[in-house]
Formats: sequence, structure tokens, C-alpha cells
Amino acid sequence: MTKKVLIRFGLVILLTSLSMGSDLRLLPHVPSPDGGFKAKLILNNASSLPKTIVLSCYAKSGLFLEHVVVPLEPSELKKVPVDNLLPSETSHVVVQGSSRVCASIAYESTVGEPVNSLVTEIGSQKGEVRIVPSVPAGGKEFWEGAAVVSTGDKSGLLMVDLIIDGIKGPPGQAWEIQPFEKRIFMFSDLFPDSASFENVYFKISSDQPFSVMGLAGTQDHRVIWPVVPNSNPQHDMNAFSELDVLSLQVDSYKILDLSLEEELLRVSIETPQQCEESIICYMSGGFMESNPVQVNMTLQRVVDKDLPCLEVVYQRDRVFDLSPLVQDYIDGYGSEGNININFFDHEGLLLDQLEYRPQN
Repeated sequence: MTKKVLIRFGLVILLTSLSMGSDLRLLPHVPSPDGGFKAKLILNNASSLPKTIVLSCYAKSGLFLEHVVVPLEPSELKKVPVDNLLPSETSHVVVQGSSRVCASIAYESTVGEPVNSLVTEIGSQKGEVRIVPSVPAGGKEFWEGAAVVSTGDKSGLLMVDLIIDGIKGPPGQAWEIQPFEKRIFMFSDLFPDSASFENVYFKISSDQPFSVMGLAGTQDHRVIWPVVPNSNPQHDMNAFSELDVLSLQVDSYKILDLSLEEELLRVSIETPQQCEESIICYMSGGFMESNPVQVNMTLQRVVDKDLPCLEVVYQRDRVFDLSPLVQDYIDGYGSEGNININFFDHEGLLLDQLEYRPQN
């Protein structure tokens, strides 16, 4: 983790560590003119106040190039050719700064009549992404593929599979991928026979967080368009322990907010430092008989003492999948039912009682 101070255009900007992982904002593909397209960056300030955006530029290899700081006037929509703003080697961009500013990139063909296609910033996630083909099966006038950027903090494995009728098809492709490295590929190169099947999709997954943008276009480079992927994010599952909530505590934290939507628990956490850590959501003990049944839950935060921490108040949201809790209830009671979840903080104090209700 690093902390950087940028001084550009008379502005002083503090960048806490470029948080690797999920929930980043990216423009995963900045085209080059030799690929048949040029690009224009569009920055839209939705606020009535002046805002600043920071564009962290990377080469295809994952090499960091430069932070580009762009100030925006109130309600300004700025259009800038990529070549005038970003380093020439830029392959993809991480967007930081104000959340009121939306970054987009417009692709324009350099062949024949210019045709624009607009792609807004894309988030990063854990889990898998599914892309349903958007071009005619067996057609030779079109191409389709994806640009994938790894946003993890270590090397990982990127996998692309062809799924046919819900079943994994021919052998897929796997690459080792480094932090902030980009892989760009066409599906027809990986699966030459995919056009001969119906009811197919391409599954992209990794053991590291990543961002993906689907792309399709004509072979003559006259038109390019984004293909919206179907995200299937994965969240940390809840764990089980016979220990009481106080005995589970290790390192301190403060819970700012709790919410439950179906089986997904979102927790807003604050700590006085930003450290490498693990946070686990535990069900403490068993089901307590009442109507509805009750359970006790808490978080356990464990800091890696071998790595330095940033002395900065750090807030973040974590999402936990309570499917194991729900399945344990079904195994014990025979079917789904309402569950009252008593959620305790680091000091063992009851913060809130959340109610899980089955969604039919």
C-alpha cells in the first residue's frame, strides 16, 4: 500500500493506496489508431460544485505510466481526445476521485464514415462474468471478444470457458495474469467451433478480482460496440463458530451501517488505520428457538502484523453471502423460514436485529 500526493494544475490531491481488488472504477480498453479506432474521453461532472478526477494510466503489461489529474467546473461535460490527455502507451485506466464524475470513452472508426460507440466506466469484481454472443452464429462479417484487466494484488489465473446448454464445453483457455495486466482476445480464436452450437455463452473467471468489457465489431473496422456482460459476483460466505461473539474478536473495528437484502449482508466498517487484513462474518453458536428463530452474528477482523499500516481513518463496505446460514436452517427445519439475526460489534454490544425473509 502506498500514499501519494499529486500537485497538478494548482491542486493538491491525496491518493491513498490505489486499492487493489473489487469495487474499482475502470476504463478497461483504450484503443490505438492502428487497430482501426481512435478514442475520445468524456468526463461528466453531475455536481453543481467543482470536482476533480484522477486517471491512473496503465500499459497493457500492467506497468503503471502516470496519474493524470483533471479538474472540472460545476456541471461541466468535458470531451478530450485520448491522444491529447493520456500517455501514448495507455491501454486501460483506473478512475479515482469524485464519485460525482462519470468517465466514458467514445470509440470512433478511422475507416470510412466515423461511427461513434460509447462505453462508460466499468466496475471490478470477484467471481465470474458471462457474455452471451451478440453477433450471428457462423457469421464472418463480425468479430467478438473481451478486454479483461486483473485488479488483484498478486498474480492470478484468468480463465475463459465455453458453456453449452449449461455444461462446460471444449477445453477452455487459461493464462497467468499479473496485477493490472490486461488480456484482450477474440472468442473465435479461442473456440473456433463455437458457432456450430446453440444456447451458448462465454464464462470469464479468475481467482483475483478483475474488470471485463465485452466488445464486438465489423471485420472492416467500420463499427465497434460494447457487449454488456452478465456479472455473477461472488462474496465471502459466512462461517460458523461455537465461540461466543466476544471470544471471536481479535482486532478492533467500528460498524457504521448494516443492511440485509435477501441473503446478502452489507456492512460499512471503519478502522483508525488501513492495513492488510481478513474480515470474516461468523454465526456464533446455534439457532435459538423463538418465533422466528434467532441467531447471533459478528465480524472478526485480523490484521497482518507483518505488513505496515497507513495512519489514516479507513472506511469500506463489505458484502457477505449468508447462504450457508440459510442452508443450515433448511437442513435443520426442513424448509426456508424467517430468521432474526442479532448482530454484535467488536465490544460484544448488540447493534441491530436484522430479519431474513425468504424470497419466493
